[in-house]
Amino acid sequence: MNCELTKQEQIAAWITGKVASGELGDGEMIPPEVALAKEFQVNRGTVSRALDSLKQAGLLLRRPGKGSFVAAGARDKLAASTEPERRRPPNVSMLGVIQDADPRLSERETWRVQRAFERRMAELAPGAAVTFHKLPPEAGKLDARQLLERLARTSVQGICVIEDAIAPADMPVLMTALKFAKLPFVLAATDSRRPWVNRVSCSHHEIGLAAARHLHALGHRSFAFAVPDFAFPWIGERFAGFQEYLAANGVGMADILQLEAPCGPWPEAARRCGLAWGRKELPRRRFTAVFAGNDSIAAGIMDAAAELGLRIPDDFSLVGVDNATALGLNITSIPLPVEEIAEVAAALLLKKIGTPESRKYVEQIFVLPEVVGRLTTAAPKNTATGDRQ
Repeated sequence: MNCELTKQEQIAAWITGKVASGELGDGEMIPPEVALAKEFQVNRGTVSRALDSLKQAGLLLRRPGKGSFVAAGARDKLAASTEPERRRPPNVSMLGVIQDADPRLSERETWRVQRAFERRMAELAPGAAVTFHKLPPEAGKLDARQLLERLARTSVQGICVIEDAIAPADMPVLMTALKFAKLPFVLAATDSRRPWVNRVSCSHHEIGLAAARHLHALGHRSFAFAVPDFAFPWIGERFAGFQEYLAANGVGMADILQLEAPCGPWPEAARRCGLAWGRKELPRRRFTAVFAGNDSIAAGIMDAAAELGLRIPDDFSLVGVDNATALGLNITSIPLPVEEIAEVAAALLLKKIGTPESRKYVEQIFVLPEVVGRLTTAAPKNTATGDRQ
């Protein structure tokens, strides 16, 4: 939660963000006060005061007995009020650490995020100064006071936080430090569930949708979902997206073989996990396509297929996640769009620095993933003829 916002401000920021993004257009009714009170866990008086503040700003119309509606031209008014001022190039900081315990963002990927952010910042604000502050790698070692002193010495105007590269236990400390610094900041993350902060991240739900869309378009109708376990929320989100697309296209749950394969998070353990899964499930497969939790699991499944004399994609198709080209395998994969996230974060941070009015509402942007097709996916074979469909 963004500690700088009261509940009333959170409600107003949420509505303003919907209007600014176009999700709520002119004349559209916003959710009823009762629904907003339940969603934000406040009384109706708090909701009413938030709506009154937006009415006074000319963004809402309140009609007794009918509800509250977006005022005509509200989005244009927001856009006009957030036109950036001309000023000297900003001084911004990036906060992060190469966290060895978190395989989602390796040192190489942290470097990619940093370089992409710097590159986009240079394009949008020539002359901008970007400083990377490396935080302590050990969880619980972050000193908020020391961090604020470091930021003060650099006269920083805005901050980009690489959330994936910071120990989860240190994030509350960091959020508190940023609150007292009273600086605009944006989280750049491949996975984040922090409401009420400006953030750019990847939708794991969309990753599942992309995998299902790719395999379904090739003609597959029976699937396996091979994951380490469902302990990580993002695994559940990928599975939900996978299910949603297939269900919407007439593939019932009976056709989805959900298989759990417990293993550790490290690439080597994940590959062994995929190998064990493949040895057990491939001989009795009831599927023509597998969506693996990541490329390391997919690599293990490929190892098992080779042991069993199965050919990919002739005998089944395989899709992974992470675009782990270092494995040296041509796996069809869905990369986490770390560079795109960094570039969008740079643009959003500049907006928050240059347009104080835009700081009154929270913006959360999802970068959509794309499938990189390689040699492990193809149309399924026609079981009657042995030919590809």
